[in-house]
Amino acid sequence: MNEVVDLNVLLQKTNEFISSGAPHLALEILNNAQPQYKNNSRFWVLMAMTLDRMGLPDQAVEGYNKALSIDPNNFQALVLLGQRLHGTHCQTESRALFERALLINPDSEEALILSVAGALFTADLSDRNRLIERVKRFIDLKPKLLYLIKAAYWVPFLDIDYDLERQIWATIEKTIMQQTKIPAWPIPARKRMRSKLRIGYTSPNFGDHAVGQVTRSLYGTHDRERFEIYLYSTNPRVGDNSECKSVIGQSCDKYIDISGMEITSAQAKITEDEIDILVDINGYMGATNIIEIFAGRPAPVQVYWLGHAGALGLPFYDYIIGDNTVTPPEEDNLYVESIARLPNTFHCTDKHEISYEHCHRSNFGLDEEAFVFCAFCNPAKIDPAVFLVWMQILKAVPRSQLWLSQGKNPAVEINLRRFAENQGIGKSRLVFSGRIQDKRRHLGRHRLADLFLDTFTVNASTMAIDALWAGLPVLTRPGRHFCSRNCTSFLKAVGLEDMVCGTTEEYISRAVYFGTNPDAITVVKNRLRENRESYPLFNIEDFTLHLENAYQTMWERSLSGKPPKSFPS
Repeated sequence: MNEVVDLNVLLQKTNEFISSGAPHLALEILNNAQPQYKNNSRFWVLMAMTLDRMGLPDQAVEGYNKALSIDPNNFQALVLLGQRLHGTHCQTESRALFERALLINPDSEEALILSVAGALFTADLSDRNRLIERVKRFIDLKPKLLYLIKAAYWVPFLDIDYDLERQIWATIEKTIMQQTKIPAWPIPARKRMRSKLRIGYTSPNFGDHAVGQVTRSLYGTHDRERFEIYLYSTNPRVGDNSECKSVIGQSCDKYIDISGMEITSAQAKITEDEIDILVDINGYMGATNIIEIFAGRPAPVQVYWLGHAGALGLPFYDYIIGDNTVTPPEEDNLYVESIARLPNTFHCTDKHEISYEHCHRSNFGLDEEAFVFCAFCNPAKIDPAVFLVWMQILKAVPRSQLWLSQGKNPAVEINLRRFAENQGIGKSRLVFSGRIQDKRRHLGRHRLADLFLDTFTVNASTMAIDALWAGLPVLTRPGRHFCSRNCTSFLKAVGLEDMVCGTTEEYISRAVYFGTNPDAITVVKNRLRENRESYPLFNIEDFTLHLENAYQTMWERSLSGKPPKSFPS
C-alpha cells in the first residue's frame, strides 16, 4: 500500500472506511502510516478512535494516552479519553481530563456536563454551586441531543429550580423536532379487530438492573384475557445471565430486540406490531434512543413510567404514571404530560427471596454493639445538605455507625470520609460496602442495620423498597419534587406514615430518638414485618390491576378522540 503523506488525507480515508463499516481497513492504513506519524499527537487520536470503533477499549485508551504524552494539550484526546474513562466508572480520572479540557475550551459541552456527572457519581460535595453554573453554561451552548439527555437526568440531583429543568426539556423537544418529523398530536386510537389491548414496554434494562428487579413479576401478572404484552429491548445485555432476565423474557407474549435498529426501523416495527399503548420505563437514564423512537409516535397512546422518578416534559408523551403523593393534583400545571394517578403508589415492587448466608456484622466491618444507620443508595443522591444532617445524627447518637454504598468508584469513600472528618466524625463511624451481586444476600444484609436514612433531593427508590421488603424501616423527609417524595409514597403504602417527617428538624429528632432508644425501632420493625403481607406496597396483583385500569382509561379516552387528561381528578 502506498504511503499516505498528508494527515488530512489519512483522516479522510480512515473516516470513509469507518463509515462504511470496515474499521479493520482503516486500522490497516493507520498501521502502515505509523512510522511516519509515530510522534504526531493527532495521528494517535485517530488511531485510538479507530480502535474504539473496533470494540478495543483498552487499546484505544493506550492510543489516547500516547497522544497526550506527545501533546498534553490535545483537546480532542482529553475529551475522548475522558469519555472513555467516564463510561467505565473511572470518574476521578475522567474528571481530571475534563478539567484540563475546560482550561483549553471553557465551552466544551461534553466536558461541562460529564464533569458534573463525574462529581455526582463520586459524591464530591465540595462545590455544588460550581456544578450548577456549569449546567447553566452548558444549556446556553445549544448542545447535542446526547448531552442534553444526560443533563436532563442529572439536573434533579442538583435541586435546581423548575425553570432550568423545563428549559432543558424544551431544548430537547426543539432538538428532536429539528431532526424528526413528529406527527400531529394527539393521534386518536383506531378500533382494533382484536379484543385485547396490546401494551408495549420499552427499556434497556430487562434484566439484572433496578428497573428489571422491581418489574420482574409485572409482565407475567398482566391479565392475558385483556392484554397482550410486548417488550422492546434497546440493550441486548450481553453477559447478563441472571434469573431476572430469564423470568422477564419468558413472561411476556413477545420479546423483541430493537437494539441494533435505526430509529425509523424501530418505529416501524412498533407500528407494525399494532401496539396500542407504548410505555417508556427508561426516560433520561443513560444514552438511549427510546425518546427519539417515541417522538415518531409509533403508538396512539404513549406513557412514561418508573425509570427515574419524575417526568420527561415532552409533548409526545401523553401520560406519566403517578399517585396523589408524588404528583398531587394541585401541581398538574407543572407537567407537560397528563398524570394517571394510581390509588396506592406509582411504583412497582417484587418479592425477592432473602438469604442470610454470611450475614454477620463482622463480615461487613460493623460494630456488634453499634446502632447502625444504613443509607444504601446511588452516591449521586447524597448532597451536602443531607450528609451534614447525617453527621449531626451520628454526633448525637454515641457509638452509632453510618453504613453506605461505595458505588462503582473508590473515590466515593475518599470524598465522603474527608467531608465527615471535617465535621468531626472519625473514620470508624462510616462503613462502606460494595455491591453484592446476589440479590438474596443483598437483601439479607439489611437485617444487620437498625434504620434506613433516606436522602432528601432525590429519594432512594429500589434501595428503599429493598430495605422495606427486608424488614428495615425507612425514615424520610419529602421535598418539592416528584423524586423527593418516592419514599413517602412507599411508606404510606406499607402503613408506616409515621416514618415520614415534615421538616429536617423532625427527621433529625426521630433518627436520634430511634438511635438512643433501640426498643422503639424494634416496635417499628415488628409492625413492618406484619404490614408487608397485608398492605398494598408488595401486592403485585393489586398493583397490576390498578395499572391495567389506568391503561384502559387512557385507551378509551383516545378511542373517543379526546386528548389526554389527568385522572382521577
